[in-house]
Amino acid sequence: MSDLPFNNDFFDVAYCGEIIEHLFNPDHLLKEVFRVLKKEGRCVITTPNLAGWPNRLMLLFGYQPYPMAASPIHESVGKFLVKEPEGQWGHIRVMTLKALKELVGLYNFKVERIIGCPVTIKTTMPKVLLKLIMLMDRFMAHFPSLATRIIVVLKKE
Repeated sequence: MSDLPFNNDFFDVAYCGEIIEHLFNPDHLLKEVFRVLKKEGRCVITTPNLAGWPNRLMLLFGYQPYPMAASPIHESVGKFLVKEPEGQWGHIRVMTLKALKELVGLYNFKVERIIGCPVTIKTTMPKVLLKLIMLMDRFMAHFPSLATRIIVVLKKE
């Protein structure tokens, strides 16, 4: 992976939306973002939460966690109520909130804010079940370590 084509201390803000989980080397991304951010600069990272409540529940019953695919061609394999491609096959490094916080700390970022985020679900499941799941997802978003997606705001000090 090559370096970002920007000078040191160049940006006030960097946004890494749903990208870190697609990288073989997220360490390189974090080093480069730290390098190109100005002092007091911010970085916003959004990513699926491997320890989110749906994944915990799926693992409990022996199903594949949603943000991870067993096959790059047949991504619904082993997943509960997923029969069509859902766009997860490119996820390589899915993390828990704890792992993400620890990783960014190794690159001298200070975690300034953590936000849990619900998701939009595309499925053919019954509407009553879908509404119940979406209600639960919005509730669990109040607890970032259980949220389906997480947003972290980092500060370079």
